[in-house]
Amino acid sequence: MFDGDEIHRDDTAGCKQMGGYRRLIYMTACLVAAFEIAAPALASGVATRPGQALDVEVARAAIVQAERAVRRAEARRVLWTTANEALRGARRAFEKGDLTAAVGQARIAQEQAELAIAQKRYPPFRV
Repeated sequence: MFDGDEIHRDDTAGCKQMGGYRRLIYMTACLVAAFEIAAPALASGVATRPGQALDVEVARAAIVQAERAVRRAEARRVLWTTANEALRGARRAFEKGDLTAAVGQARIAQEQAELAIAQKRYPPFRV
């Protein structure tokens, strides 16, 4: 009655077509993820191009943007401690002259503040 080989024969009929769809879905997801990571940095002017050295103005701009995001989150009373700590770390790194760390910490602070604001939009529980 039931033979396991029948399933394998039936499954392989659309295998190549499904593989193409699966690849398309994975590629689309990767592109969307890459765009969501790169878009805020490019739009803000803080992103650096390969071979471009970080200068003081780029680091300062990143910290200013992080400060704005943290202030917005604080005004809405949703500020996460991780955003605040990352902002302090960015300021300390900037004062020490470590521009790469300053930009990295500023981006973390900005992202955490924006995530806190976005989380506030969700309902506290499912109805």
